[in-house]
Amino acid sequence: MKKGTKKIERELKKEIEKQIVKHQNKKINIEKENYKTYFEVIDSTGILHTYDVAEGVAAIMMCEHSIDDNMLDILITEKDKKEISVSKALYWLTGGNNEWINSNNYKVDWHDASEIYKKKYGGQITRIVRKAKTIGDIKEKFEQNFNLVDLYEFAIENDLI
Repeated sequence: MKKGTKKIERELKKEIEKQIVKHQNKKINIEKENYKTYFEVIDSTGILHTYDVAEGVAAIMMCEHSIDDNMLDILITEKDKKEISVSKALYWLTGGNNEWINSNNYKVDWHDASEIYKKKYGGQITRIVRKAKTIGDIKEKFEQNFNLVDLYEFAIENDLI
């Protein structure tokens, strides 16, 4: 095979690997860029831009927009799995901007609460992401393991609320 052919094949492969999925109302944008997944989530509290798949999925779960099935099928890479912040994911799973900016329920700020949440749930988030193959896998496991009732009960037990 000629050098030029290999270069063309590499370029074609890059184009195929670059997936762009946009929600119909353009409030959620997920893109694959060079083995990394980029999330843009727009809701009433602002715009989130992140390459962190755990944070991106958690933020999408907390926003008021529905998620297209094709978004859930987006594959995540090993690079995606290594570059997560459990604190950022927990921020969204525990209420996100609506909860932490307005501080309607919590007695403490996010900085203090995040350490307590990370000790309890950090390893679980890491394992979920490590085992996931798609964005949908992360969303499904987050829904199973991090419902608001359990998170609020944990907050009450730890005198956060």
